[in-house]
Amino acid sequence: MNTSLFHDPSLPEEIKEQMRAESKAIIEKFFDLAHLHEVKEMLNEIKEQLINKSFNHKEDSIAYSNTIYFFERLDQLIDAVYILR
Repeated sequence: MNTSLFHDPSLPEEIKEQMRAESKAIIEKFFDLAHLHEVKEMLNEIKEQLINKSFNHKEDSIAYSNTIYFFERLDQLIDAVYILR
């Protein structure tokens, strides 16, 4: 999602409204991934592993795939929240 477009004054209001609707859907999908407390636990676990330099997920592992998926959804969530703010 290109958030820079959202602040373009020439962008029609209907496009902005569509972007808001898409943003709300992204937020809903993010929390389909996990409940709030689970998301916070995941972030805390990743943070601790990175701080301790113990993040040892191999590229082919399920843990690695889950972490990549989580961060991809987190990236979309950040864009969606930016648009809705």
